[in-house]
Amino acid sequence: RLFLPNPVVIRQDAKKVIHRVGEFLEM
Repeated sequence: RLFLPNPVVIRQDAKKVIHRVGEFLEM
């Protein structure tokens, strides 16, 4: 990203990654 790291954006990205990992583990 061109902007400085935003804690809220980082949390949203982390939730997306965790969600994907959770789905992968369930498979």
